[in-house]
Amino acid sequence: MPAIRDVTHLHRVREGAAGAVIEFRAPGREPVVVERRWNGSLDELLDVSAGTAALQIEGPGATQVLARMTELDLSELPVVGQVAHTRAWVIRDGEESYRLVFGQEFGHYLWEVAVDAAEPLGGGPGGTP
Repeated sequence: MPAIRDVTHLHRVREGAAGAVIEFRAPGREPVVVERRWNGSLDELLDVSAGTAALQIEGPGATQVLARMTELDLSELPVVGQVAHTRAWVIRDGEESYRLVFGQEFGHYLWEVAVDAAEPLGGGPGGTP
């Protein structure tokens, strides 16, 4: 069953001219670099974590849940694009595990969309890791 979790407290986003770096607070996890454009230096990044939120979709069926929410090619992750008509970073976190990072103002909306997409597969809210 796919589980939906709010993992906002486990990430940090820093953006700069070279793109965005998303760091997850988990032992042994390397920062994920997404939306990289080489126009500057990754040394000059602005922490924009307070303006972002994150959801994790994991467990059997997680890929189906995400596919119901986006038309993005899930074999090309990490990627930035439209998820339920909202701009989000989509990151593969494991075989059947994904993280979505997006503007915090869309948190409630994307939570509801993810839960609705998971329910037909027997999934739903899964607590906080």
